[in-house]
Amino acid sequence: MRATIGLSLCVLTLAALASGCRRHRPDGLEGCTPGVVYVVACDNEGVGRCSGDPVIRVCDGVETAESCAALSSGFLAQDDDSGGGLCPRTTATCPPTGAFTVTSRAFGSGSFACDWRVEPVGGGGPLPAPDGGE
Repeated sequence: MRATIGLSLCVLTLAALASGCRRHRPDGLEGCTPGVVYVVACDNEGVGRCSGDPVIRVCDGVETAESCAALSSGFLAQDDDSGGGLCPRTTATCPPTGAFTVTSRAFGSGSFACDWRVEPVGGGGPLPAPDGGE
């Protein structure tokens, strides 16, 4: 039974890739190293992937996805089309909390997918410290 389910999932995944279907990453929290500048994007140019016309918003990690989407006081950055075509790409400095909250939505009422990623500018740099700062 497990082998059948696993094979079915692989076939569905391959079919989605072949059809050009894009994965959408849900709004969420991403760890970062305080003071380091990060690229936050779903830009089809190396950081994540997008389809449609998504807008990405970045807030301090103490904000919930809902408050970030509502332009909370912890708002750090937002972008619509800087990632080439209609895909978003922005930069933000990691706050002292050591985390970003990232949300995405469609520009207007169209459908979209935003498989967002957070990476240090330049593709390298310090990774977040393990829990406990050790």
